[in-house]
Amino acid sequence: MVNMPNVLGMRLEDALAECRAQGVEPEIVMTLPPKGREQGTIRVIRVKEGVLTVSRFEDELSPVVQ
Repeated sequence: MVNMPNVLGMRLEDALAECRAQGVEPEIVMTLPPKGREQGTIRVIRVKEGVLTVSRFEDELSPVVQ
């Protein structure tokens, strides 16, 4: 059993760095969002024993309301 760190919601590169720092080299499974986005930040959406499931998300900043 692989003890996975809590990386849910993290960017993939940050999640991999955290896993590797703890001695874990996870398998990466990519899933496509409903609209098949080809751009955006890849984030971890599921963490299971030795596997990170990732998908793309648009990381837009909300407009500042004054």
